[in-house]
Amino acid sequence: MKRHKRLTVGRSFHYSLNGAEKDYALLMKKALSLMGQERPFEAWRLLDRIERLNPQVMVEFSLLRSKALVDCGHGSLALEAAGKALQKDPGRQESLHYLLRLHAMLLPDYAEQAARLSWDVLGRNQDGQAVIMALRILKQLQIQPIGLCHYNGRAVTGWLLDAPSLPALTVTIDGTDYTLKPFSGTPLLRQHGLGSGQDGFSLKMSPGQFQSMRIHLNGLDLVGSPIRFKPVAVLDSALFETSPSELASESSCAVDIIVPVYKGLEETKTCLDSVLTAVNQTRYRLIVIDDASPDAELAAFLQDLHAHGRITLIRQAVNTGFVGAVNRGLKLSTKRDVVLLNADTRVLGNWLDRLHSAAHRSEVVGTVTPLSNNAELLSFPRPMYSAPMPSYEVLARLDETCAGLGDDIELEIPVGVGFCLYIKQQCLEQVGPLDEALIERGYGEDTDFCLRAAAHGWKNICTPNVFVGHQGSVSFGGDKNALVKKNIPRIHARYPEHEQDYSAFLETAPLASIYDRLQRAVLPLYTRKRSRLVLLPPVLEDPATVDAIRAAYKHFEHAVYFLAISPSEVLSHLISLTSSNSDESIQLEYRWPEDEAILLQDLQAAAFYDIEIHAIAGWPEALLQGVAGLEIPYELIVHDYGAFCLQTKLLGDSCFRSDCAECSDACLKASPFYRSVNALRTCSERLMAGATVVKLASSDAMRRYLHYFPNIRFQIDQPAGTPFPGGTGLRFSGECLRIAVFFAALPDQGFFKILELARLLAAKRMNMELIVFGSTWDDHALFASGKAWLTGPVTWHDIPDMVALQRCSLALHAAVWPEIDGHAWRLARMSGLPLAAPEWGVYTDLLDPDWGDIGLAPDVSPEEWLSPLSNAYGLTKLT
Repeated sequence: MKRHKRLTVGRSFHYSLNGAEKDYALLMKKALSLMGQERPFEAWRLLDRIERLNPQVMVEFSLLRSKALVDCGHGSLALEAAGKALQKDPGRQESLHYLLRLHAMLLPDYAEQAARLSWDVLGRNQDGQAVIMALRILKQLQIQPIGLCHYNGRAVTGWLLDAPSLPALTVTIDGTDYTLKPFSGTPLLRQHGLGSGQDGFSLKMSPGQFQSMRIHLNGLDLVGSPIRFKPVAVLDSALFETSPSELASESSCAVDIIVPVYKGLEETKTCLDSVLTAVNQTRYRLIVIDDASPDAELAAFLQDLHAHGRITLIRQAVNTGFVGAVNRGLKLSTKRDVVLLNADTRVLGNWLDRLHSAAHRSEVVGTVTPLSNNAELLSFPRPMYSAPMPSYEVLARLDETCAGLGDDIELEIPVGVGFCLYIKQQCLEQVGPLDEALIERGYGEDTDFCLRAAAHGWKNICTPNVFVGHQGSVSFGGDKNALVKKNIPRIHARYPEHEQDYSAFLETAPLASIYDRLQRAVLPLYTRKRSRLVLLPPVLEDPATVDAIRAAYKHFEHAVYFLAISPSEVLSHLISLTSSNSDESIQLEYRWPEDEAILLQDLQAAAFYDIEIHAIAGWPEALLQGVAGLEIPYELIVHDYGAFCLQTKLLGDSCFRSDCAECSDACLKASPFYRSVNALRTCSERLMAGATVVKLASSDAMRRYLHYFPNIRFQIDQPAGTPFPGGTGLRFSGECLRIAVFFAALPDQGFFKILELARLLAAKRMNMELIVFGSTWDDHALFASGKAWLTGPVTWHDIPDMVALQRCSLALHAAVWPEIDGHAWRLARMSGLPLAAPEWGVYTDLLDPDWGDIGLAPDVSPEEWLSPLSNAYGLTKLT
C-alpha cells in the first residue's frame, strides 16, 4: 500500500466558535492529532462519520479526509473527497490548490481527470499559483501546445509554453493565415522555472478593424481562441407570426424575444425551432445574442438562421455573461414588451399568446413567469427541485393541461424566474436593465430585477396556464455553483426581507392542487411502458426491507412506481405514489381514508402491467382489495408474519406458538387497520388466493405459513446474493478482527445483543471491534463501550466499499426473531464477507460453512457467541 506523506493540508482553519462549531473544532484537532501520529485510518473514519452526519460540514473536514484517504492508499476516493470540498466552496483557492497538488501526486493515474481540471483552470484565468500548478500537470502529461490568449479591448496578449522549441503559431485573422513566433518575456512562467523567457506575445488590435482571430498550433487552439472583435451588424430581420411563410414587419411586433446563447448546440436548435414553429397571434421579433460562443458550429448555425431572415443576430466581441448579453438585447427593445428566454428551453403551442394575455389583464402586472420542470419556486412537481427536461410528448401534455386551466388564473409571486420571463415595456422602462454591477455573469439577475420592479409598485405573477420545458445550466455548466454562491448573498444583502417572503410563499404551497392535476395528466403516458406498481411495507416498521426493494429496482429494465404508506398516530395516513425513474415527475400524495376513491381512480387510469404487494398488515384492507380488483396480475412477496399475526415479527408473548388463535390487546393496539386476527387472516387468504404467486424466502417461513394457509401454494424464492469476486471471507490480517454489523437500529434487529457483545469485548480485552453501519437505538451507549464504531448514515450502494475501507473481515447479524428475508446475508455476500448469524428463520437455509459462515445459537446470551467467533479466527487468547 502506497503512503504519501508529502501532501499537506493547511492547518490554519477559521471557526466561528459558537454552539456545535466548538465541537467541530475539537474534532478537527483530534483528526489532526491522529494524522500527526501516522494513524490515517482512525483519522479517516472520524472525519467520514462527521461528514455523513452533517454533509454541510466545513470544507476543512473534506480536505483532511482526502489526505487521510491518500495516506491509506485510496487515491480515487481521495480525489472524490477533494472534489466535494471544492464544490462546497468553489471560490476557495485552498481547495483548488489542494486538488491540483493531489492530481499531480497521483499521476500518471487519473491522467484524464488531471488534464481536464488543468485546462479548466487555464480557461477560467485563476490566480497565478493555480495556473502554475495546472501548467506543471500538463507538462508532466507531455501535452502540447500549452498556451493562452486574451483580448483586452486594445491588444491580444498571450503565451506559448516552451515556444522556442516549438513551430511557429498560426494566426488566422478573418480567414487569412499568418505565422507568429512568441518574442516577449513571461515573468510569471520564468519565476517558477517554466518556459524559456521568450514565450509571450502581444498584438495591438484596433477596435472594429477585424471581426475574428484564431491562434493555433497544428490545428490545436490556445486557450481563449478563437477571439471575436466585432459584432455582426444588427439587421431588421424577417419575423414570423404563425409560420415560416408569414412574415411580420418590425414595426408591427408587440414582443421581442431575447435569447442569449453561449454553448449547447442541440439545446439551442431545439429552443429556437420551438419558438419559430409555435403558432401564436402575438407578433414578435426573435433576437439571439451570440455571447462570443467558443462553438464554431453553433455560431455558424446562428449565422445561417440570420442569413435566411429567421432571427435578428447580435454577435458579441467578447463573452459578457448572461446579464451583459441580455442588456445588449434590451437596447433594441425600447418600444416593446420583452421575453427573456434561455437557450435550453422548449416552448409549445400559443405560449406567447397566453403570456401576453396574462401580462395585460392588469395594468399593475410587471412580469409574468410560466410553470416549468426547472424553475426554482415554480418547479414542477416539487418547488426548488430541478426535474429533468420532459420528453416532447410529456411536455406537450403538460402544456395542454395548463392551457386547459383557463386564462383567468394567476398567482402573485415574490419574484419571477429568468428562464422565461415576460416583462412589460412600461415596467422595463421604469425599472431599467439588469444590474451588471450587482450580478456577476448570471444567476440572480431575475431576482434583482423583479424586486426592483416590486419596489416601483409592479406585480410579479405566475400564470399556471403555460408550461415551458427547461433543461438548465447548459451555458454556464460547472460555473453555476460558484456564481450562485457569489450572487445570492448580494441579493439578500440588498433585499433583507426577500428571503422571508420567499420562504412564506413556499410554505403555503399555492400550486399544490394544480401540480396534482398535471401529474395525473401525464401519469398514463409514463405507465403505459410496461410499468410495475410496488406496494412497499410501512417504512417505519421495516426500513431494511424497503431499502432492499428500492435497491433491487434501481436498474430495473422497466419503470417502477412505489406506493408507500407513512403510519401516524391518528388514522389519517399519508400514502404516496412515486416513480423509481427520476425522469418521471410523479409525486402524488393521498390522505387515507379521505382520498380512497381518488387513489383507486389514479391506479386504474395508470393501467400498470403488473403489481407486487410486499405487506398485508401494514395496508388498509379496502386498499388491498381495491388493488386486487384492478384486474392486473399481482404477486405477493412475504417479508414477515403479518399475514397471520398482528405482531408481524412474532415478538409477542405467545407469538411463537404455531396454534395462536387470537391476538392480545397489545397486538390489536399495534395495528391501525385490523381489529381482530380473524379479519386479518381472512383478508390475507383472499389476497393470496388471487395472486399469481406467493413468495417466501425460506423453508422455515413456509412451514409456519402452511399451518395457517394449507390451501395456498407457496414458492420459496431465496434472496439473491452477488458474491464479491474471489471472496472467501477469511481475510483477517491479525491486526484486529473488525466485524461488520449492518442492522442494529432497532431492538428487534438485535441492538441490545450488539451492545452487550461490545461491552463483553471491552471487558475481556478481545482483539475485536464492531463496525456498525448506520445509526442505532442508542449510539452513545455503543460508543461508550470502546469496542464499537458507528459509520453514520450509509446507503446499500455504499456498503461494499465502506466494508473494505473499514477493513472488516466478518459480518454479524443478531436478529431476535426468525427473519424471512436475508438482508444481512445479501449485504455480506455483496461485500465479500462470511456471515455469523443465529440459526433460525431464513438463516437455517442460507448459512454456508464452506464460505466461512458461522451459525450461532438463537436465544442465548452474546457471551456464548464469543467462542465460535474467536475460534474461527484464532482469537481464543485474550490480549
